[in-house]
Amino acid sequence: LDQAIKEYYELGLLGKDCGNIKGFDFDVRIQMGAGSYVCGEETALLESLEGKRGEPRTKWFFPVEKGFLQLPTVINNVETFCAAARIVDMGVNEYLKFGMPGSAGIKLISVSGDCRRPGIYEIEWGMTVAELLEICEAEDPYYIQVSGPSGECISIKEKYRRISMLDLLARKDIRCGGSFMIFNKQRDLVKVLLNFSEFFKSESCGICKPCRAGNFIIQRKLERLDNGLANAKDLEELRNWGVIMKNTSRCGLGKTATNSLIYAMDKFHDYFTGKLDKDFNG
Repeated sequence: LDQAIKEYYELGLLGKDCGNIKGFDFDVRIQMGAGSYVCGEETALLESLEGKRGEPRTKWFFPVEKGFLQLPTVINNVETFCAAARIVDMGVNEYLKFGMPGSAGIKLISVSGDCRRPGIYEIEWGMTVAELLEICEAEDPYYIQVSGPSGECISIKEKYRRISMLDLLARKDIRCGGSFMIFNKQRDLVKVLLNFSEFFKSESCGICKPCRAGNFIIQRKLERLDNGLANAKDLEELRNWGVIMKNTSRCGLGKTATNSLIYAMDKFHDYFTGKLDKDFNG
């Protein structure tokens, strides 16, 4: 990246009067952050850029109003810039030939887990989960985690859902942020969810109580479930904490930390009831 930026300066495409446009000054530099997961939240990223502790800001203002150094700031990720560059290069009409109506273009997806061909796949929006599972040669898929631990889990029964940006609220199509983890029937789902819970507990900035306390409590409840000591009330409390965190957490980490757990409890109901303490529950 440093070398590419240097070449652009040498070509006159960055810096003072760049692109031979008088008065148009444009610079690019790389700012190293602290590497915290929560810095994926845009205002926490801004805090890190300013040399402060990486934690989300209270949303009195959005970054386009007051962002970096309290100046209007537009935040995009690398994939957005890559898509913009491709559109400029090939033209809008050619780009719109990829994907599907209402969800044009391509998407990079990292596929991992129980499959013979893990890796980075570039797909067109509109591909079904079943097609992606076939391409990566998934081995007896059972539980699929889409968009990372904070995303949505789906069962193999949902394999004909399309991967697109449509019907986000209706839950017909599934919108993938870039991660696609495949688990087969040999995997213990509670252990998978415990792994996610430990991740969120470690990565929470701790600034707001629902996220700080909620992730800790959820981990303990899942440990009870894993050890065969949980009862129906524990499942109810897991769900309740999920609602509390979603409604009251300060940023997206806390609001989405229990997504997978709640979806899994709904979609794999028999599995969870089968993990309860048989003596306690009669």
